[in-house]
Amino acid sequence: MKKWRKGLILLFVLLLMSVMSACSPVSISGDLSLNSDGTGTRTIVGRIDKVGTDENGCTYYYFKLHGDDLKTWLENEYAEKVPGSEEWLSVAVSDTGANEIVTLSFDFASFEEHAARLKELGFDPEYAGTYVDPVVTMEGDKIAAYSESTGVMTAIMKSIQMAFLADDTVYDDACTMDGKSLNGGSSDGVTKDNGVELLSAGTGPALTIQVDGGESRGLYAEAESEEEGAPQFYNYTVPEETEEPVEPVDEPEEGTDEEPAGEPEEGADEEPAGEPENDPNTEKQEESLSPAVIAVIVVAVVIVVAAILVVVSRKKKKTE
Repeated sequence: MKKWRKGLILLFVLLLMSVMSACSPVSISGDLSLNSDGTGTRTIVGRIDKVGTDENGCTYYYFKLHGDDLKTWLENEYAEKVPGSEEWLSVAVSDTGANEIVTLSFDFASFEEHAARLKELGFDPEYAGTYVDPVVTMEGDKIAAYSESTGVMTAIMKSIQMAFLADDTVYDDACTMDGKSLNGGSSDGVTKDNGVELLSAGTGPALTIQVDGGESRGLYAEAESEEEGAPQFYNYTVPEETEEPVEPVDEPEEGTDEEPAGEPEEGADEEPAGEPENDPNTEKQEESLSPAVIAVIVVAVVIVVAAILVVVSRKKKKTE
């Protein structure tokens, strides 16, 4: 029993140590603005956590360079690894207080140029194999659907991660904060799956797409099949446009010159609806009663008077 308790305590301690030495990953997302003529803008964002995980070796402290220095390092790295990228790739580094944000963006003039530039950014030979060209489906001259493998952003971010881990001018294996190492020995700077680990594909709506200036939609990764390890894709289908029903308008019958109701002729001094003009002939007809009506009124008066007389006569008899 005591051995069992000691084993449980040891297991708990080992789990606690592994959590304490864990690294908060860089959160990766992408934005795509795509037009049916092939033009558009692509953005890839990496959010580097830097607060609230002082004891977890948070990713921010694996970086020796920040702000403009990190921006310069990224620009130089891409210029070396992707020749000519300085002409079309924009790199920005900003700070929100909670995160340091790295943004890569570029414009493209065709679907083919978009795919080619994504492929170039996944320059690391080992991860380039995960890249698959995005697929654009057209209906006529309009985009009907878009599909992108999660391997696209994986290839891009893993490539820059490998360059980062290999350069000790920017990478701090000890994960130093205020002169204290937060690493705890979880990363040796060689194992590519340790250290600064990026967001795995399919966590949250990692790709947001906007087609032809329409509404933006966040996409979640979808597995190609139910098999374990099946490729995953961000799939988007342009929603069908629904026409609003048009209420029918009453039209006058053919051959009549009648205006539609509620549309009087211009210049007419028509009285408001519900207030017809006074016709003297009509007034006279309303004032004179027909003989039949007069006869009915007379009969009714006679009956009422007779009834009164009967009641009065009965009261007299009772009093007598």
